[in-house]
Amino acid sequence: GVDGSMPNENIGGTAAWATAYQRASEAVAALARQVPPLSQMGATAASLVVHPQTIVVSNIGDARVYRLWRGYFTQLSEDDRSFDGSTVTQALGPHLRGVPDPHLLELPLTEPLRMLLCTDGLWDVASEASVEGIVREESAVDRAVRALVDAALCAGGRDNITVVLADLVPEPGDGM
Repeated sequence: GVDGSMPNENIGGTAAWATAYQRASEAVAALARQVPPLSQMGATAASLVVHPQTIVVSNIGDARVYRLWRGYFTQLSEDDRSFDGSTVTQALGPHLRGVPDPHLLELPLTEPLRMLLCTDGLWDVASEASVEGIVREESAVDRAVRALVDAALCAGGRDNITVVLADLVPEPGDGM
């Protein structure tokens, strides 16, 4: 793409990603079997793997990954939700049918950028403008994370509010 991204089929080790998500799904399913109140539980996931010159973003379900890069705040992940947005269509755990099909995106890491990984406990309740403003304006990662969680709580968030924020800087000599 314009941003140097490569679609799923070009990312080496795609099968390894599916295997990792399969193992996570089995762990969630085992917990659901052991604790009856959790029998209907599922989990979504987002991850970021940083290499010296690239990053690989993955997700399954509706956990999201955003990037602040060159002044643009963009959602990189794909939501696994029904057309009307009311149902998660792919989640890890006892209800996963078949092999997980994670969304993968590889991007060059040639200049500093900020990555946000979060659950719907944040993005479903706090406005995107509010989330973007905090990610953009708060330079200290720890204060930004606290502000994002507070924004979700103030907006009435009651679901799992998980937030990971990372400032990535390429190693010297890697295109900078």
